[in-house]
Amino acid sequence: MKIGLKKKEKVAAGLVIGTRCVKLVCLEHGIDAYRLRFFGIEELHADAILAGEVRDRDGVIRAVRSLIDRSGLPIKEVIVSLSGNEVLSEIVNIESVFEGKEDEIVRTEAERVNPFDFDIGSVTLDYKTLEADPESDQLRVLRIAARNEVIYNKYMDILSGAQLRPAILDVDFCALMNVFSLNYDAQSFQTTALLNIGVESTSIIFLGNGAFHLTRELPLGVEAFVKEIQREQKVKVEEAERVLREAIDTDLEQEALAGPIERVGEDLAKEIEIARSFFLSATSYESMDTMFLSGGGALIPGMTDLLGKLAGTSVKILNPLIAIKYDYGLFGDQPPEKISPLLTLAIGLALRRM
Repeated sequence: MKIGLKKKEKVAAGLVIGTRCVKLVCLEHGIDAYRLRFFGIEELHADAILAGEVRDRDGVIRAVRSLIDRSGLPIKEVIVSLSGNEVLSEIVNIESVFEGKEDEIVRTEAERVNPFDFDIGSVTLDYKTLEADPESDQLRVLRIAARNEVIYNKYMDILSGAQLRPAILDVDFCALMNVFSLNYDAQSFQTTALLNIGVESTSIIFLGNGAFHLTRELPLGVEAFVKEIQREQKVKVEEAERVLREAIDTDLEQEALAGPIERVGEDLAKEIEIARSFFLSATSYESMDTMFLSGGGALIPGMTDLLGKLAGTSVKILNPLIAIKYDYGLFGDQPPEKISPLLTLAIGLALRRM
């Protein structure tokens, strides 16, 4: 007879270094389930990170270290991700006869036909084999490139300063797809758009029958709503931010904000339509079934209804906690659905197995 000892559950930590805040999510990876062990958000000064450049290194490191200490967990490694324009991606097709040699082919092709307009020696290349097309006998491979200076100057330097090591360097859109696939039956949607509405921009990922096809970075985010409120109400940016945050916290569609939200929402819908048209023209799909929203902008009152009306499709807020166990006490007096959209990317990172 064997005496079995209970295996210690593995905890993975997903860390998102954003423009205005740092987020940490710690997930316990069980045999057949995930459990949320900790989450935290630390605000950054408005000029701590500008246009992706870290201006207040010490302040960002303090925020990261504060979250690690608050977690009470022995975290030494974290999973981080590249976001937005920090990473470039494209789909390449290779003959299936070369399956198993994707690494060599992806790198050779990147040197021969450089779509990124980089010095290949100055970037880190990676790839993910998505699927095989039995009709064309080809493999669809997602090729990803990131500048080494971004990886080392922003991520490695900050983590080192916070006494942490990177376990995995992921990309935002992959983390978002991981969350969606865990919590929803991705293949039940013929076409899906996943939107993460951040501070400076909005990431949009298009899926066909659950498979990745395209990602784009749209130049509008929560900051655009703040600026429009500031312009209309003739107030300082801090007051405009306070007004919008109050509307989000109370979930009330304030009449004074209806104009600014609708105008920026219309601009965002136009950007979405351009990206959607490109996606549909590049595939055999004819329409967009559903859009799922995440990020702080998803919580702007009336956003789902507004984008649904303008885009002519079903729009929902992505719930990243459907398939994850958690104690309600972690959220204090806040309903989980008011916090979880802010944690979507960090949850997607923490889903990775180290």
